[in-house]
Amino acid sequence: MRADVLAPLSQFEDACAAVLEHLAATLPLETWLVSRAVGDDWVVLASIDRSRQLEAGSAYRWSDTVCARMVSGRGPRSTPRTADVASYAMAPVARDLPIEAYVGAEIVGPSGLLFGTLCGLHPEPLEDAQLTSVAELVVLQARLLAGVLAATQRAFDAGRQDERLTRSVQADPMTGLLNRTGWDDLLGAEDRRAAILGLPTGVLVIELAGLREVTARSDLGYGERTLRDVADILRGSTRRTDTVARTGETDFAVLLPDTGPLHVDQVASRIRDGFARRNIRAWVGSAMRDPRRDLAAAVNRAATARFLDKRR
Repeated sequence: MRADVLAPLSQFEDACAAVLEHLAATLPLETWLVSRAVGDDWVVLASIDRSRQLEAGSAYRWSDTVCARMVSGRGPRSTPRTADVASYAMAPVARDLPIEAYVGAEIVGPSGLLFGTLCGLHPEPLEDAQLTSVAELVVLQARLLAGVLAATQRAFDAGRQDERLTRSVQADPMTGLLNRTGWDDLLGAEDRRAAILGLPTGVLVIELAGLREVTARSDLGYGERTLRDVADILRGSTRRTDTVARTGETDFAVLLPDTGPLHVDQVASRIRDGFARRNIRAWVGSAMRDPRRDLAAAVNRAATARFLDKRR
């Protein structure tokens, strides 16, 4: 076998980088990127952008983008002059960014639904001949990326299963929930998945009110029963794919992967209702992961929201 044997591109992150490097080296567009469409968010997962306006983590409203119009069939997959395509020329993002030529193709997720797009943008109009072969190549690359995406998603799902088994030894003995060490490990693993696949991820942080004082003063048994009740409420308010942890003596946290702010708010509401039914006082804060920052930053923002809840 050759000394310079070609390693397979089995991870979506690596495949995106290879595709963008190839397109940027061989085709005359200033910006190439892979994006994720989540709800009405358009998040750049990877890019080669000489203008540095669309770097990884950049986010716009999906409905404002040229890609959204291409995917919905309101314009072609490629045009050397976006001014000639009314829906593209009217796209709000085209007023913020110099997009005079465009080529793109949808990336379909494993479920058959839209995942995002592979696209190229240029600040000046191009000749028709310059884009003739580009569109077919971009479509092919998008379909290949969809295949690697499916394999990566399967690997991530299997990884989560393995991690659940491993974290069974990281359980809090009082509640059976994940302990603080397990929570920190989980944040690192899920943050990498969120960054690679553009997964919207929410976090909740919860602090029980007055429990420490009650148990210290008179009733340790009451404190233990309350902690177990809290664990039951948190488990019953979340999905199987969510993770609940006890992160301190009276502190808890919930990680909600691959979901939006509406679901996070609904879970927080269910938790508050469950606490109210059992006369448990607590403060709850929530936040979504910012594509430009990590999950630890989201936890900090959720803690700030919890503090504001405490002051009400």
